[in-house]
Amino acid sequence: MRSSRNGVRRPGLWTAAVAVLASAFLALSGTANASPGNEAKPDSDAFRVASSTGKGASAQSVAGSPDFYQIRDNGQLWRYAHTGSGFTGHSLGGGWENTSNVALVADRAFVETKGNVLRLWVVDKTSGGYQLRFDRDGGYGWENARLITGVGDATGDGWVDFVVVTASGELNLWRYDPNATTFVFDRTLGYGWQNAKQIAGTDDSSVFVETDYAGNLHAWGIPPTGYAEGGVVMGGWGNVRLLGPGGVGPSFVSVRYDGQLVQWEWNETEGFHPTYQDGGWGNARVLG
Repeated sequence: MRSSRNGVRRPGLWTAAVAVLASAFLALSGTANASPGNEAKPDSDAFRVASSTGKGASAQSVAGSPDFYQIRDNGQLWRYAHTGSGFTGHSLGGGWENTSNVALVADRAFVETKGNVLRLWVVDKTSGGYQLRFDRDGGYGWENARLITGVGDATGDGWVDFVVVTASGELNLWRYDPNATTFVFDRTLGYGWQNAKQIAGTDDSSVFVETDYAGNLHAWGIPPTGYAEGGVVMGGWGNVRLLGPGGVGPSFVSVRYDGQLVQWEWNETEGFHPTYQDGGWGNARVLG
């Protein structure tokens, strides 16, 4: 059983969490996809740490705030929010067939990789639902970004961050820079991540989860300096196809190959444990 990777160490602070987690395992309104090219002044405020939670937003802990985005096989983008007893979705339009990744980073903002471009998007609530707004291109050279997820304000500078798993197996941290009005490279968090299958942020800022191709679930923390810290917390995840942030409190969602969506929440007794399940998610291509 893999517990760490080259350059990524598991510290003592994760030992108890690993033990607890291991024992725990036995519609809708929207607008058409906006077109980049006519963006106005960058909306940096959308990328600040969420004042309601003191965090960015891997998944917000306030009911009604966005929990994750989904791209369906037909190219439709959907926004999902926790209701207290499940999730409610709103369509944001089509045209997302060629998007590789989306990642919720804040209450009103998410990022997308498409080809070699990083794009920044803002979603505004309106009287008729939700309005999708292209904010700006965030840079080029992103064709090697294989997996992306938001991790709140891991750097502690008041702006949201995300992590990227590259095709070469690097785990890198990117932070929002209001002066550059985009995300900039912060540091490499580890190497040897070629076996990572999916990653997802949780509501615990700076903590994210990962599934690997061997069927293990990992939990990772991002310290102020150095490499990511964590390791395997449970096995038996080979039937999970997708991961995404989602829920109230430290939590995330998974989509199995049979189309079942499962929400996982954390408590000190059971660790991450299933709290909600819903069918009909077989057409989900991307979560983030």
